[in-house]
Amino acid sequence: DVYKRQRLVRGGGTALPPPAYSNAVVFAREASVVISNTVIEEAHGDGCAFMGGEVVFVENVSPSRLPGYGCYAGAALYGGGRQATVWRSAGNVLTGGVRGGVWVEGEFSAGLDVSLRDGDILHIGELRVSNAWWVIREGTRVGVNDFAPGCVTMKGGSLLRCEGSADAPVVWSNYYKVNPWPGIRWLPGSTGILTHVQISCAVKHCVSNGHVEARNVVFTGLHTGYELSERASFVGERVVFQGMVNSGVRVLSGSRLYLRQSLFYGNNAPYIASVENDEKSSVDARFCWWNAKDGPYPFGKYGNETVTTNAGSVYFPWLLAAPGTQTNPPEVRITAPAVEPYETSEAQVWLEGTVVDDGQIVSVVVQNAASPQRVQVVPGVDGQWRGQIWLYRGMNALAVYAYDEQGNVSVDARLVKCVGAGVGQGSRRPLSMAPMPNRTVRVGELVRVRCVATSPDSCVITYWAEGVPAGGVFDQELRELRFVAAQAGVAHAITFYACDGKNVVKTTMIVDVVAKDPPVSILTKALPRGYRLYPYTYRLIADHAVGPVTWTFGDVKLPDGLVISRAGVISGVPLRHGTVSIRAVAQDTRQGPAATNVYTLEILNDMPTNGIYIPFQQLPICLSGTTYRSLATLVATNGLAPYQWYDASDVLGEIGMTMESNGMVWGTPTVAGVHGWVPVVRDQSNGTAYAELALPVVAPQYQLQRMVGLCKGKLLINRVPGSQHKGSIVLKFYFTPPAGFTFSQKSPAVAQLGLTQITVPNAYKYVPGLQLVFKKREGLKSTSITIKNAPGVVRASFAVKGVNLNYDFAAFGLENKSGAGTVRIPIWVRIGDYEMATELMPLQYVTMANKVTKGKAVW
Repeated sequence: DVYKRQRLVRGGGTALPPPAYSNAVVFAREASVVISNTVIEEAHGDGCAFMGGEVVFVENVSPSRLPGYGCYAGAALYGGGRQATVWRSAGNVLTGGVRGGVWVEGEFSAGLDVSLRDGDILHIGELRVSNAWWVIREGTRVGVNDFAPGCVTMKGGSLLRCEGSADAPVVWSNYYKVNPWPGIRWLPGSTGILTHVQISCAVKHCVSNGHVEARNVVFTGLHTGYELSERASFVGERVVFQGMVNSGVRVLSGSRLYLRQSLFYGNNAPYIASVENDEKSSVDARFCWWNAKDGPYPFGKYGNETVTTNAGSVYFPWLLAAPGTQTNPPEVRITAPAVEPYETSEAQVWLEGTVVDDGQIVSVVVQNAASPQRVQVVPGVDGQWRGQIWLYRGMNALAVYAYDEQGNVSVDARLVKCVGAGVGQGSRRPLSMAPMPNRTVRVGELVRVRCVATSPDSCVITYWAEGVPAGGVFDQELRELRFVAAQAGVAHAITFYACDGKNVVKTTMIVDVVAKDPPVSILTKALPRGYRLYPYTYRLIADHAVGPVTWTFGDVKLPDGLVISRAGVISGVPLRHGTVSIRAVAQDTRQGPAATNVYTLEILNDMPTNGIYIPFQQLPICLSGTTYRSLATLVATNGLAPYQWYDASDVLGEIGMTMESNGMVWGTPTVAGVHGWVPVVRDQSNGTAYAELALPVVAPQYQLQRMVGLCKGKLLINRVPGSQHKGSIVLKFYFTPPAGFTFSQKSPAVAQLGLTQITVPNAYKYVPGLQLVFKKREGLKSTSITIKNAPGVVRASFAVKGVNLNYDFAAFGLENKSGAGTVRIPIWVRIGDYEMATELMPLQYVTMANKVTKGKAVW
């Protein structure tokens, strides 16, 4: 009757302990056996024992009764059979007297296939598999004997297939929950394939010249880690190593560890390394989560808290969030280069690809595993991205991370081999980055700015930007940010970065968006440092100004030898070193809100830095709409000629001008105003330098046209040693005024001869429309300006006496030596809104060395 339980009573003998096999109630060797709905009572040894053959064991009971020695194991599988042992069981109650569950022991050389369900457990003693397969089916629970510890050994030619599923994993643990069990040993020539397996509380797993593949496997509570030796290999995907105590994963003696999407957490760092390998072995562990003490990455604060490695290994890219913790992560793909390793001799490489998400992509970043710096890339509206990253000599592990608005992240990676020199270890001296002036723009205005960094050493520089406004783009190749101002009342803080592979430098600019014409603002962000006893000249530049800008300054005492004018020019030869704070205020003719900025001027008691250098150069004032075939040619010093020039800010191109690679500036300016721009020069050693210069452009209706033959200039420089005030200048100009020429009592009047500016703050005498006189006296120094307006002619006179002029003209070729000579000195004049285009004044001079220089000009 299949519906009633059958009874097997008093099998076996009474010997203590029972001999193997013979005293089981039921013993079968290499037979096909089906036992179901059976109660095994008063067993003196194993309830049922099998050696080889196919066994189906369903709904049986082996209670623990002890009439004498008692039940040893409810069901036992022993090695030694000539046929494979195939076991299927479910729904049994196999407590046994000593070994509950299905007991497995011995050496299996013909094969072992075990499937247990519905509460059955596999109890393993000393088990060896030799030149055979061992299959553990899904849902099996495996308890390895930890009371009289048994060890699982896979010998040569053996294969362990432990095949769980996501819903029914195979679970290994120590049977009695007292001691850790020894672990699994794969000997030379053995193979392991583990899928959806959980293995806990082992002492150590080791693979010697064997091969193990693991997918969706969890190793927890390893007391002395996982060891690969003698050219062993371990390939893992979504493997978890948790709670390793005395040792982590060790890769030794030419072995290989290959991991993807794996997790390391809860391990005993920094006292052990989660992974370590010797110089003969390699590790390729990418897309892994490394929960080190200092963050989710393998290399902690002290460099080796989680990983110790050699140069031939790759621990990159690492996941920034544990797998399974994210919802709807973005998808990022690298499409070029399509293969790896990709080889190049260049020091930089471009990666291209796509990124998509069901939400919003916040950022895409590229990183070289050998560097802590991360390059931010701005993807297009279609999800296409392109990013540039530096390379080091040899193999480079490059990763691309994509983030959405919920903080989810995904990653893709490529191996790129640089067969050239790469970027090396960066430049010996720090990079410097040109400051990016803050800007105020109107809604709908296109903003285009370029950043530039320079180095006195030969290096390759990579650029990126953070905080790019929505819809904007930063072009790494052009170093250019472009976006359209969309919303009034928003201030965009944008940070620009440059890196030579080691050194990194950054600068930040603020772009304020307003709904109407913006007020005057200051473009100049910082002042360059100066050097004691070296000429210094720098001009502050304003933006959004209407008419001339008048500069005022707080109560500041400049270093001896420097002066600052209402035209915003700091000039002279500093005689002392030190640091001073300067508060500058810019006001245009609208008399609206003024712009204010505070600068720090540092004068060093040193010589200018070695390497390429761009001295200050004032471009001539030019007329809008007039073509200039050669407006000026920039010069550089201290570098290895010939030089290559380019316009980093691209301001010249926006107003119709061009700079050739030889430094010549030409073109037809189209926009009036004072335009700040950044020229960059590179020499033959790859050293670079930049400067902040100004290009003044005057509209024709505001041009003061010089009358030929009526303009004169006189110069006197007293070169007597020890004399503090060393010279005087007298200038007289005659202009043909444009239609509508006028001036008011508040109209500034400024003249510049070489590096010397002549300006006086307040009017001394004023006759409306006819005369404007300025006079000022400070100790031995006196300054005077007189403007007279008659029909068809404007006469302007400028005079400065008792002023230090000793260094102001040396840059133009005027020398302190006996004899006569001629130099061409740049000169210009501004009266209110009207300006004269810069011209070169032919100054004829005679010098008596160390006594006096006299010069005059008529042109």
